[in-house]
Amino acid sequence: MCRVTVDSNIYVSALQFRGLPLRLIEMAGNAEVEVAISSLRKLYRVVTTTQPLNVVKDDPDDDAVVECAVAAGSEVIVTGDKHLLRLGEYDGIQILQVREFLERGSSKAGNNRLAIQKPQSSNLLFCSNTYLSRMQTIRTVGIISKPNIARAPEIVCGLLAWLDKRGVQYRCDQLTAEYAGIPNFVSREELHKGIEMLIVLGGDGTLLSAVRVVAGHDIPIFAVNLGHLGFLTSIRVEELYPELERALGGEHRIGRRRMVDCEVVRNGQTVASYSALNDVVIGKSELARMIDLDAHIDDHFVAAYKADGLIISTPTGSTAYSLSAGGPVIFPSVNALCITPICPHMLTNRPVIVPDSSVIHIVNHGEEGTYLTIDGQVGEPLSKGDRIVCRSSQKTIQLIRPPKSLFFDVLREKLKWGER
Repeated sequence: MCRVTVDSNIYVSALQFRGLPLRLIEMAGNAEVEVAISSLRKLYRVVTTTQPLNVVKDDPDDDAVVECAVAAGSEVIVTGDKHLLRLGEYDGIQILQVREFLERGSSKAGNNRLAIQKPQSSNLLFCSNTYLSRMQTIRTVGIISKPNIARAPEIVCGLLAWLDKRGVQYRCDQLTAEYAGIPNFVSREELHKGIEMLIVLGGDGTLLSAVRVVAGHDIPIFAVNLGHLGFLTSIRVEELYPELERALGGEHRIGRRRMVDCEVVRNGQTVASYSALNDVVIGKSELARMIDLDAHIDDHFVAAYKADGLIISTPTGSTAYSLSAGGPVIFPSVNALCITPICPHMLTNRPVIVPDSSVIHIVNHGEEGTYLTIDGQVGEPLSKGDRIVCRSSQKTIQLIRPPKSLFFDVLREKLKWGER
């Protein structure tokens, strides 16, 4: 049983909260919520309606979410930049969810309040500050797999059987279907249609290719690491089923990662557009020859670079190519972009971090042999005079994270920090 005690003189015999039987009993002037589900991991507290509630985030990589229930007919107002969702009504209890994505700053605890517009002494507010995003019911998932993985057939077959047992339908890409030995598959371009979650079996490279499938469609990604380093695919194979059970039940953490948009402007016309989760790289395509690039931030000239290339990375991409080129590690929720030169001729050319409200302009002065690469996977050759324009994207990616795996835990594990 989960029990929470607060100072209040409130009594209700019984009610339903999101389909869970709750019993509120009065004990020595305290109100106690008893949740009749022994496996429930959430604690609920009872407060009076006149008491405002702060929505604060436990981990800066999380969404801040408050679920609550109020008596039907109560009017609820929220302050600050939040979303109020009405999830339904059960036995005269109105179920609400207040969510703030918080990717644009700190917890701003002074502004994040939930209040009842017309408080009445009979109105109750049951609240759960879980810091866990709750997804809609998962009925269909998509599955994308990495090629040339010896153990993939066993993992995929086991996963499909596990989903079948729970009545969850699935749409597989061609590689996944081949691993499972089934004839039906869906092209990656069409895989996002009709799914509520995307399961990725592979490494960070597989995840980056999957991002192009779901970018802009608000579909969370459940990434299982079958690769090597795995900064983004932080769920281990041995954690696959427990974490998937948690995700399907809505008990999970979501890390929102903002992308960067890139345009190639040639002779005043936009000839190509891309979105990247990690980085936009302007580099050499063949011969070992330096390239000449000018960088501008908004209307300000930054520098003329003679280097092997230039990386414009997001905070997510700060642990990828940019890190190898000497760039800094940027916390995922920091609102910034990083410009990192690759082997610059002038050793004083160092990485520069700029606000993600900035627009970065890179002008290519190379005659030939300069190439634009997006997330290390797609791109095109550049011509002399091409202008590459990068800005923070409106697109975000939702990564399902293990509840106990925080950003610095991943850094310690992957980068071997603290080891001798």
